[in-house]
Amino acid sequence: MKAPLELLKTHNPPFSYFSTVSMTLLSIVQGIALTGIIEVASNRLATGYSWRVFEDLVAICFTAALWHRYVIHHQFVGWQLTWIDTVIIVTFGIIEGLMVGALRDPNGVGKVHFFIFLGYFGGIFAYSYSIARVRNTYVKRVFRQHYRSQGEQIYLALLGHEYQSRWIVLIFAFILAILASACLWRPDLSGVVSPVSSLLIITYLIRWDLERYLTNDKKWEEMCEIGRCAYAKSKAVRLTGNRLHRILKYMAIEVSMLCPKMIKKKPPPETQQPSSLAPEDKPCLLEIEAVLKKHNAASKFGVVLLKSCFPMNDGEVLEEHCDFENRTLISRPIKVSQIQETPVEIEWRFDSAKGQECQKYCPEDEWDKYSDNSDQ
Repeated sequence: MKAPLELLKTHNPPFSYFSTVSMTLLSIVQGIALTGIIEVASNRLATGYSWRVFEDLVAICFTAALWHRYVIHHQFVGWQLTWIDTVIIVTFGIIEGLMVGALRDPNGVGKVHFFIFLGYFGGIFAYSYSIARVRNTYVKRVFRQHYRSQGEQIYLALLGHEYQSRWIVLIFAFILAILASACLWRPDLSGVVSPVSSLLIITYLIRWDLERYLTNDKKWEEMCEIGRCAYAKSKAVRLTGNRLHRILKYMAIEVSMLCPKMIKKKPPPETQQPSSLAPEDKPCLLEIEAVLKKHNAASKFGVVLLKSCFPMNDGEVLEEHCDFENRTLISRPIKVSQIQETPVEIEWRFDSAKGQECQKYCPEDEWDKYSDNSDQ
């Protein structure tokens, strides 16, 4: 599985207008905050060295981390932004404004760390909202249409990264809460705590940056697996149990998303070798041809040689996607429970215990394109 930046021809987001508008608002908010921090740091250095310059440094790191997160993630905006998106960005701006005010205040020693903690705490809600939007079936369909053959894996990887990032932000918020409490209790510790907080933020910015997953095949595959597992499990949870039972189930899913190694894969069953067409199959094909012509369906149905190119687990079917630009057909296994929209059945087999059974589907929106091309 290749990381998308090596294969995609364009990095334009599915909804470029909403991505541009959101980034414009965020850039204005971040620019105001950064200007205030630089002004405070310049005045502080002009009047002589002060250990509070380390607070200015941690404030700059927090502002840079927030801005960079949105820059990287907004290239994959797959939904129409709502007032909640605006409130989230404005809330971050208010927190940064209060942070700059604490830097200006001679008695604001230690308060900077408290507002940075609030910023990370707000990040938990921002990731939760993003996960809720990405899990929407409409967004999944948008990714398939925009990114074509790579839409499915980009969608799953982004969902997996959002799940994991929410847990990472929660852990960092807890650590920053301890550091902020220490500074508020003893303001003289801020000179020591500030470099530690800066190092934590830089570590978060580098270690869990989405950009690293976009260019690393192994990490990209891990995120796809997390997203696939989270999507299937969360859908199953929504259909069963009472509210308390669902909450406990969701918590278990969240913990499993924290580490890709906690997701256990079932050993694949043995692959059956396909048998080629034999001379004794000729009479069978002739009879099928006669039946199809009798029912005027020879131009609608055909015959394929059943084969098993790779192992299929229980409850899986094939889903076909077409890259119309590159004239390429792609079939990949998918859980029946993951099928959201109404698919079009395109391939059946008759050797199962149930008799006739569909083994391959095609999304309805792509099937409509097949029909349009056949009319031309």
